[in-house]
Amino acid sequence: MRTRVVLLTAAVAAVALALSAGTAAPATGAGKVPASVAPIAQALRTEGAVVNLYWPVNANFAAFIQNVLKPGFESYTQKTFGVKVTLNVLNASGGDTGFLTKLEANGSHSGFDIDVARTAPSARLITDIGNGLMEPLNAHAHVLPNLAYIDAAGKRVFQQGKLIYGAPIYQPTMSLFYNSDLVKTPPTTLAGLLSYCKANPGKVSYEDPRSTTGTGSGVMFLLAVMHKNGNVTDPNSWSSGWDYLKSLQGCVQPEPPTGDLLVDMFQRGAVTVMPYWNDAGLYAKTSLKIAGMKNILIKDAFPTRYTPYVIPKEASHPTGALVLTNYVLGPYIQARLAAVMHQIPSIDPKLVKGHAGWTHWSFAPNVFGFPLAQIQAHTFASYNSVPALNAITTLTQQYGPEVLGH
Repeated sequence: MRTRVVLLTAAVAAVALALSAGTAAPATGAGKVPASVAPIAQALRTEGAVVNLYWPVNANFAAFIQNVLKPGFESYTQKTFGVKVTLNVLNASGGDTGFLTKLEANGSHSGFDIDVARTAPSARLITDIGNGLMEPLNAHAHVLPNLAYIDAAGKRVFQQGKLIYGAPIYQPTMSLFYNSDLVKTPPTTLAGLLSYCKANPGKVSYEDPRSTTGTGSGVMFLLAVMHKNGNVTDPNSWSSGWDYLKSLQGCVQPEPPTGDLLVDMFQRGAVTVMPYWNDAGLYAKTSLKIAGMKNILIKDAFPTRYTPYVIPKEASHPTGALVLTNYVLGPYIQARLAAVMHQIPSIDPKLVKGHAGWTHWSFAPNVFGFPLAQIQAHTFASYNSVPALNAITTLTQQYGPEVLGH
């Protein structure tokens, strides 16, 4: 195993404040490198001034990465460290499963070619952390100071002992989208969704939870069903949930394997009601200009989860990986994730209050489609413990036999 780059000593602790501040807008110009950041700048140069990001995305996030994250990060590193770190966005068509498969096969070898991965919480991820395949992020607190601003619940999901292995960058949830031109009274409960489906065969659909691209919105929908009808973490309580899904199966449009295909079905009018990612649906409504597209929070709660960045233990460019993670957790990208992508930040506002760089960090009250307090009142935490993650794995494995009969 190669020797890891030791980035910081007491002499460079002063850089923490500058790093935590991030940038209020994409930085431009070289700027002068303060002496305190010189060790980080040198480490970035030694690594080749590059970082490789693996981020499975729908169409919405692909544009955000290319138009906001990549140019912003590259200008930020140029201004802050005097070295432009090129952000390479890797092909992530294999989704979360593809990342973990590659990690398990090659992640213990020096020079692993994925430096940072945006992945979903899963039992498999927690196992890989336990097997020593991920870098503990709080071991680099001075180069990753924004980690301290993540809310406590988010950090606990990826914590083993005193070490934190995942940095949640946002908290996705769900809502129910409908075509208001065709659906005058949308369903407000899961029971109402089933009734609407039976009265309008083929006009309801959701993302196939067996999708190989990872934990998509279809799995989140299954969690909502099981939460309503039993205990999400107890497979022995799922029979009523399976019965509901089997009834729904009799009238839904066959579930597409990806969220983008589900949105396409909605845009074409093939379906008029769909439970889907709240953020991605709002983005599609605006970017695709889908007429009549509206959404509601149903009375039966939808789940939320923490979606993290992780850094493989043997990443080729560990310094760049830490700097990128810190940048994404900084005020500029966190604010853009809210304003542009409608994602709920993982940053705790109470923890950043009064800190340099965060003074004007805010977002419009309804940028998430609903007031944040309303979302919090209509959602429940998921993916937040080992028992919950194990249950989710079982849930997705049993979906085919229980609901589809194969």
